[in-house]
Amino acid sequence: MFAYYARMMGAEVSGDLWYFGNALYEYSKLHFEGSVIVDSSHVSGHYIDSNGLAIDDTYVSGLLHPGCYASAGAEVFGPENGPWKVFLRREDVGTKVTAALA
Repeated sequence: MFAYYARMMGAEVSGDLWYFGNALYEYSKLHFEGSVIVDSSHVSGHYIDSNGLAIDDTYVSGLLHPGCYASAGAEVFGPENGPWKVFLRREDVGTKVTAALA
């Protein structure tokens, strides 16, 4: 049922999506491929560091165990990932957007 909602919000879902996660942000930047299970994890299409805000596509496949975090530019492939793993964006991909952090 959540796969339909994610598609309606702009995410690309090719296959089954079982979502029991904490949060999804930037639906239009999220790509779920194959059979995906998100279990108490955080998936987003943005990443903020000392240089500003990065917005990029995030690709997820397989099982994200509890506590995982996938952010902009992350490519999470494989049958199982986690628990408590962080997948950050690679430096050679994505669009950096300069944001003034007050």
